[in-house]
Amino acid sequence: NGAGGVINIITKKGSGDPTGFIAAEAGSYNTFRERAGMSGGNQFFNASIGASRTDSDSFSAASKRAGNREKDGFDNTSFSGRFGITPTDNFSADLIVRYMNDHNETDGGGGPGYDDNTSTDNEQYFLRGQAKLGLFDNVWNQTLGVSVSGLYRDYYGGSPIYAPAPPASFLNSQYKGKILKVDWQHDLRLHETNTLTLGAETTEETASSWNAFNTQQKTSIRSNGFYAQDQIRLWDAWFTTLGIRVDDHDLYSTQTTWRAATAYTFHQTGTTLRAGYGTGFNAPVVSQLYDAKWGNANLKATKTRGWELGLEQSLLNDRLVLGATYFNNDVRDGISWSGPVSTGRYITSPGWKTNGLEFIIKAEIIDGLTVNANYTRTITEDKTPTRIHQSLQRTPGNTGGVNVNYRFLDNKANVNLGLNYVGKRWDQYWATGAFTAENVNMGQYALVNVAASYDVTDGVQVFGRLDNLLNKKYENVYGYGTSGLAGYGGIKLSF
Repeated sequence: NGAGGVINIITKKGSGDPTGFIAAEAGSYNTFRERAGMSGGNQFFNASIGASRTDSDSFSAASKRAGNREKDGFDNTSFSGRFGITPTDNFSADLIVRYMNDHNETDGGGGPGYDDNTSTDNEQYFLRGQAKLGLFDNVWNQTLGVSVSGLYRDYYGGSPIYAPAPPASFLNSQYKGKILKVDWQHDLRLHETNTLTLGAETTEETASSWNAFNTQQKTSIRSNGFYAQDQIRLWDAWFTTLGIRVDDHDLYSTQTTWRAATAYTFHQTGTTLRAGYGTGFNAPVVSQLYDAKWGNANLKATKTRGWELGLEQSLLNDRLVLGATYFNNDVRDGISWSGPVSTGRYITSPGWKTNGLEFIIKAEIIDGLTVNANYTRTITEDKTPTRIHQSLQRTPGNTGGVNVNYRFLDNKANVNLGLNYVGKRWDQYWATGAFTAENVNMGQYALVNVAASYDVTDGVQVFGRLDNLLNKKYENVYGYGTSGLAGYGGIKLSF
């Protein structure tokens, strides 16, 4: 939860003749979703807008397996827009707007005894203005932007609804945060083989927070960043990126990080070799530090370093691609969550190490039929003194998946079959009222999902999907509910 929140809506730039769509779908858990959008543009002006609404009764956040019966529904309303002008060939300006409002019913934790009427209301917004200027026949391109984002959150702590209990209003809290950011980036085309990027940004995070103990936290944090990156392309075969960044943070002083990555393709054999090494720095956001309910002002900044080696081989005129990557990462002072939802808080953990191998297969069996498969073997080690030589919480050693997609009837019809596998891992269970957690093992599971669509006409498409086709009983987090077999279907009208 950032000080200003994150709205994950990507608004594309409008282009061409005006087009639009409206879509509606319905399905399991009394779920309904409506969407609409329009876009278009010419050499002088472009615009794109979209809106959506989702309502669902959903299922219990605390697992039904543990005797929890109350459904924890949600609703979400979102809007996004992008408007741009291009008065000259080398200058353009854009305004980007995003807004989201949602209500989520949850439970105070996972497992027996956590079935309550906890809920959260969130209101988020994002506004950005940016201007782009190209000079010297676009040898020097620069972008100047100003953005502001905000989050307002109301958390209502519930009490068990199937047992006599006093109101748990002491769990209630409110949070209001804002992020103001100014950034200026320069892209310099030094040569057809070389592009240098230089940039600077300044960010101010402000927040105020309140809980039922009448504790208020008001604070402001500023950070400044400077970065440089050089992209080198040689012989249409060798690509290298070198980057460095310096962050000056109010609480965590000055930090320098860097990254180097390179890849070389042997076109005669279709073989690509790649390698990379880098370091990272991530400071806690204001809400993690000073939220009156969940914050911890003693959090440390997270520092990382990692490297990877990879190989990719194309065969049969690129109809078959095989790939393998080895990765190794070391995280120091990671930010973790400790405790159940209602009474937990953010903490600094000593960190963890991960390394492993990832394999991919991409195949086009026949025209229109593609198969993508992946498998990852991950070895982790928790650096917490009491967990030395123990794997990382909620991190499976084995994961994988297969996705089969088939387009037919002149690409009017599409069917997709997906299989996702998650191996064994361990988690912590916080019993109701407990001050310490119990370690529990979680079993492996595989999920099968099916989706299909058909273009009835150029402007009418029907679509549907079945999630968890085999009605597998599983949990991603111990004690928390997941969807059983669920079906959804709808129609999309384009104009």
